[in-house]
Amino acid sequence: MAGSYPPLDLYTDAALKPRPRGALPVFLCRIFDACYCMDVESRKNPLVSPVFAPACQLCSFPPTLVITASRDSLCDEGERFRDRLVEAGVPVTHRRFEARHGFNLAGGTLASESWRMMADHLGRYL
Repeated sequence: MAGSYPPLDLYTDAALKPRPRGALPVFLCRIFDACYCMDVESRKNPLVSPVFAPACQLCSFPPTLVITASRDSLCDEGERFRDRLVEAGVPVTHRRFEARHGFNLAGGTLASESWRMMADHLGRYL
């Protein structure tokens, strides 16, 4: 999912997630969540919301790179997913950038660094 910002917990309502300054409005996040999965109860399915996957499924994940942005409403769930992977014994590389959602699509030093991390990770494990 290089360069994308996947929601990893579609079950938790957007109004209950952090909303840092500049974050997408709740109504828009709810629309995006519905585009992934209309049925709210089905959003607990680990194939829809990986943070709900049991450790026995997570342990089969390959080494994983998790990049989060501190001013992104998806930051906490990304880091919660990282923690779940680590608990399941998956090798995880993580970096939290002091940036907002979409930072690595905007260019600049932080964007370049994040893309370098992705390229290095893919080169190491593919």
